[in-house]
Amino acid sequence: MWPNPEPSCTTTSQPFGSSRMTITVQTPFFMSMAADGVCVLQQRMPRLREGLRLPVDAPCWPPSYRLAPENPWPAGLEDVLSAFSACPEERIWSMAGDSAGANLAMAAMLKLLEHEAPLPVSVLLLQGVYNADFETESYLRYSGVPGFSREKMMRFWDRYVPVSNRSHFSVSPFLASDTMLSALPPMYFNASSLDPLLCDAERLVARLHSLGRDGIYHQIEGVIHGFMRMGTSLPEARDAFEHAGTAFRAITGEPEETPQ
Repeated sequence: MWPNPEPSCTTTSQPFGSSRMTITVQTPFFMSMAADGVCVLQQRMPRLREGLRLPVDAPCWPPSYRLAPENPWPAGLEDVLSAFSACPEERIWSMAGDSAGANLAMAAMLKLLEHEAPLPVSVLLLQGVYNADFETESYLRYSGVPGFSREKMMRFWDRYVPVSNRSHFSVSPFLASDTMLSALPPMYFNASSLDPLLCDAERLVARLHSLGRDGIYHQIEGVIHGFMRMGTSLPEARDAFEHAGTAFRAITGEPEETPQ
């Protein structure tokens, strides 16, 4: 159903002995979790991938996808959809994404809905970008935070997709219809309190709640965008990974880990 472009999505061999399974993509960190493992799509964020793998207790698959500006939207999204469609059907899959990867994960689910294709059973969305609105309170308040500014984000958007296409739900998931958002699987969101993208998460979570959706939302205080890429060496990141793992087990019905 989905194109399989060059370079094609690639995976690394992982054992499947655990009860779940993972897939990862670059900063756009699309992740799938299965009853037999978790599939995390991520290219160059090993600390992020490993930090999440341990709390959800699952191996990781890291496929690749095309990047902007050489390959603007919808190239990366098509690759994510190709990767997801290649997941073994005998497993039960979930998705996850970090930052722009959360955008891709949301966009992929909405495209699956549009094509009446099978959906993942759950989603983890970490510090995500869900709309191209640069006038939100958090964009203005934290416009000059270290490493990730409002101006930098505007440049990223310019490289990814032209303004004329930014109202499409597969670019700005916040703008999807009520019907589409209501049909999405159970979701977990987190956000950093000092992040220009904070309002992206808050507004999407509020809209989902207004539709009767009971998603889990976790705001991490005193940290900036990308803090989870520090891995478990940062206490706040370690706590955020554990919180995401706990939420995943709650959403999917996996049993909590018991102390040895």
